[in-house]
Amino acid sequence: MFILIRSNSIVKSFNEKYINHVISIYEHTDMKCNDPHLPTEGVSLLYLSVFPEDLPHHLKICLLYLSVFPEDHIIYRDQLIWRWIAEGFIVGRSGKELEEVGESYFNELINRNMIQLVRMDYSGRAVHCCVHDIILDLLVSLSTEENFVTILNGEKLISSSNTISRKYSIRRLSLRGNCEYHKNWLGRKKNYQLRSLTVFGDCKILPLFRGLSLLRVLDINDLSQKCDNVELTEAIGRLRCLRFLRVTKVPREIGNLKLLQTLDLNSSDVEELPATIVQLHQLVRLFVPHYVKFPNGISNLTSLQELGCFSCLGNSVGIVLELGNLIKLEKLHINWDDDGTNCRLEQYKEALVSSLHKLGNQNIQTLEIWSPEACNVDFLIDLWVPSPPHLQHFESNCYSCFYKIPRRISSFSTLMFLCINVQHVEQDDLQLLKDLAVLECLELRRRKSNQELEALTISCGGFQCLKKFCFSFLLFEKKRGGPFILFEEGAMPKLQQLEIDLPAIAPDIGIKHLAFLKHLQIRINCWAASAWEVEATETTMRSAARLNRKLRTLEITRHGEAAMTVDAEQVEETDVAEEEHARDQQASTSTR
Repeated sequence: MFILIRSNSIVKSFNEKYINHVISIYEHTDMKCNDPHLPTEGVSLLYLSVFPEDLPHHLKICLLYLSVFPEDHIIYRDQLIWRWIAEGFIVGRSGKELEEVGESYFNELINRNMIQLVRMDYSGRAVHCCVHDIILDLLVSLSTEENFVTILNGEKLISSSNTISRKYSIRRLSLRGNCEYHKNWLGRKKNYQLRSLTVFGDCKILPLFRGLSLLRVLDINDLSQKCDNVELTEAIGRLRCLRFLRVTKVPREIGNLKLLQTLDLNSSDVEELPATIVQLHQLVRLFVPHYVKFPNGISNLTSLQELGCFSCLGNSVGIVLELGNLIKLEKLHINWDDDGTNCRLEQYKEALVSSLHKLGNQNIQTLEIWSPEACNVDFLIDLWVPSPPHLQHFESNCYSCFYKIPRRISSFSTLMFLCINVQHVEQDDLQLLKDLAVLECLELRRRKSNQELEALTISCGGFQCLKKFCFSFLLFEKKRGGPFILFEEGAMPKLQQLEIDLPAIAPDIGIKHLAFLKHLQIRINCWAASAWEVEATETTMRSAARLNRKLRTLEITRHGEAAMTVDAEQVEETDVAEEEHARDQQASTSTR
């Protein structure tokens, strides 16, 4: 689903003029940014070096905020935007959601080369970023001197001189590593103005939450921060200004956080949500582990737009039905944990389809279904009538599997991303997908094959918008052969990324016909194949790839290499070589 941008590509693509300008200012002022006490003229030069004259004020604030994160930290776009929103940095525009505006800010910083692109999705949309080390040093110096951010990094305190002297309160605190050395300083420091607290690693100590009436962002996501401090956990329930909360424990009175927009408990060990959570009428995003039980009344979460992961069979049928009342829900991640023992399975299926039908008529755009056990989910598509008019992203992951590509999938005309696990794939099944007019990414994962060797042909016509195609085996079968994709001339005319699994005896699959292909990954099933067959297939693929002028990356890997058979000719050659070596050894001994 994602494309990783190699580090050398990042550096190469980074605006060298901008970086060289910053470095020259950095060296000219003879400053090292680990010294937070900069002279006024140094701060001014820093400001001018980092922020171009045409950079809008809101982008300066958003860029400065990145000093919260440690060096080499990979920053997830969505979480950064949610934090910007929680801090109040995103200015609303007529007709646009705050997240949409926030993403435009993020993309502007990417386009100006002020932050570096690390990962993007199939459509070229930026997903992860990081900050160049030199830029981050300068941002840290600026933000700490202006009392925008205070950093405790182990025994090292990076802060404004006014903050250290207690003239000003801390606004944003970033704790990194073991901060016990500063226990006394944290304990006596008045943090009434603290807006955000972020913890990276096991800091061992946290400031008292009592009195943090202005705290908007609390991010304690590290697993090492799991503790049984009930008093500390319950104190979170009194931080009434919180907008963004990512923790490993959830307070019982979380319903007091009326302004909360994002609640992320993915790294927690919570098994059941408190009943008061249904009072969070402004909650937009809720993330929980896949086994969590929900209380009755979740339909009261009237602002909820994103929910993951909801355990269908782990909750009551009534709660599954309540899902359908979340009329603003746009993204839903479901855990269909069917182990074959639930006697009310049909009732759950009916309840889930009923809710999906309601959501489909509203705003649902993304649906992901996941299962820890092998199970069939054909009912999801077969019974979802009429087809949802806004669904853009459908994904079946892990062990959730369809028997074949559902015939009704062709009526899901708004799909842009489709990832589907199937037991079998036949030629006619591909025809169902060809006419999905706006499909940009197709990930087709096959579980079984009845044929020794079968070519599934993709001809011209159809797949007119497809940019990424993945054809893989969920389980490599311990036999030769299996299906492979054959591309004819004119097939998938806009395809840029191809990830494909092949049997070792596959012929030329027609890579030369993919005129716009940029990235190619091939995985060869070596089971029961001879070494020369595997090598021949690799040679064929490399030769075909060389004919594609736009191809940038080619990666060929082997699966089950240890299970390759040994050729008879190779055995004979080895035996002859061993006999000759033995004779030579014997002759050498006789000579001595």
